[in-house]
Amino acid sequence: MKGSEHLGLSLLSGGLLFIPLLPPSPGTYILLFSGLFIGSMAPDADIRRSPVNNQGGFSPLTSIFMYAIRYLIYYPASLVFMAIYGKRCTPRHRGLLHSLPGITIMSVIIALFLLACAGYCEIYLTEQILIFIVAFFCGALIHLAADTCTLTGIGWLFPLSRRRLSGSIRTGEKTDIRPLLYLCTLGLAGLFILFLPVYGVVADDIYPYSGIILLPLLWLIFFISADVR
Repeated sequence: MKGSEHLGLSLLSGGLLFIPLLPPSPGTYILLFSGLFIGSMAPDADIRRSPVNNQGGFSPLTSIFMYAIRYLIYYPASLVFMAIYGKRCTPRHRGLLHSLPGITIMSVIIALFLLACAGYCEIYLTEQILIFIVAFFCGALIHLAADTCTLTGIGWLFPLSRRRLSGSIRTGEKTDIRPLLYLCTLGLAGLFILFLPVYGVVADDIYPYSGIILLPLLWLIFFISADVR
């Protein structure tokens, strides 16, 4: 899918998931949506001409982050996997960074780097870094879910498995309105979640988990509509 669609899907999905769980705090929301923002673009650091590295990017900070992921994480990790699995792990689009092992390794390395920097500066930001990294991972995960709906698809367990899942959405096809419908559905679901406490639709002790229940259900519907198999 297009970069703007990845961004919208990740921000709306992450908001739906995390806002009921986290206390309403400007600082928390900044960390949350920053992580979702960067995570939504991170898997596309595996291509030279992506919305965030060679075409101006959404911000200089995001571009720096993508370059760092590409040259400090993606290429070294690819070399390790090439030594184990051979040429099929050669750096390419929708390869390692478009897999669950890839985004997990990427998230762990970034978390360790941030924790090391905070420790070196004697700044205790463990909770803030955790929020950012979890949001980053979620943004990347939604990116993978969105690409699963396209014709090319992705290998979720690459390089551990050659199995790929793909759908029927053509990236950039203007006549296919399904990505727009997904965005609208997530937006409406987010509004629904926000107003649940006001009308007492669910008990207070259940409300924090409402996004955890609703989000997977919506993405299952998206997968069905895209004929993912």
